[in-house]
Amino acid sequence: MKTIEAKNEEARSLVEMSIESPSMVRDLMYAVEGDPDFRLRSLVGYHLMRGLLDDGTFTPEEALEMENVQRPFCPSCWRLPYAAMFPAYSAFVYTFAAEEGEELGSDGFIINLCAFVEKSPVIGFRYACRETYGNTMLVKGLVPYNDEELQARYPGWEFYEVDSSATDDMTAFLTRNFGHVFRVEIAHLDKTDGRLHRIYMSNE
Repeated sequence: MKTIEAKNEEARSLVEMSIESPSMVRDLMYAVEGDPDFRLRSLVGYHLMRGLLDDGTFTPEEALEMENVQRPFCPSCWRLPYAAMFPAYSAFVYTFAAEEGEELGSDGFIINLCAFVEKSPVIGFRYACRETYGNTMLVKGLVPYNDEELQARYPGWEFYEVDSSATDDMTAFLTRNFGHVFRVEIAHLDKTDGRLHRIYMSNE
C-alpha cells in the first residue's frame, strides 16, 4: 500500500483534475465513496474542501459577520453519513458514549484526523452568534494551542491542537452552546506556509 504522503499526493492530483467542474467533483465523490481505503477518501475530502472553501471569500484576519453564505453542498452533506470523508463536519451532540450527566452543548463539530498528513494538526475554530453560553467544550482529541503571534494575527479565533492520546478513534470532537442562529468556520493551520486554510463553513 502507498504511504500516507503518497496517498496525499494522489488525493491532491485527483481533486486538481476535478475541481473546476461540478459534474467532475460529483463523479469523483461517487468514485471514492466505494474506495476501501478510508485514509485516501479522507485526504480527497480534505483537498476538495480546501479547493471549494479556501477562496477569496475567506478572510481569517477580519471579524466573522453574520451573513447569508451559500454552501457548496446541501446542508445534509455536512452530517453523517455523507460527511465522513470531509476533514470537518457538524454532528449531533447526543451520544451513547457520553458519561451520565455529561454536558455536551447544543452543536457539535467533528474533526476527521484521517484527513491530515501530520499527526498533530492545529485547528482554528471561530463563530458568529448573537447569543452563546459557556465556553467551547473539547470532548475528545483536542487540547488548547497557545501561540501569541498566531492569536494576534488571527483575532477572534480559538486554536486547538490534535492530541491523539485524548481520543480512542480517528476523530476529535468539540461542541458549543449556541442560543441563536450562528455561523461557524473551521480552518487548518498549514505548517508549510503558516496560514489558515478554511476546511468547513456553516450558516445555520
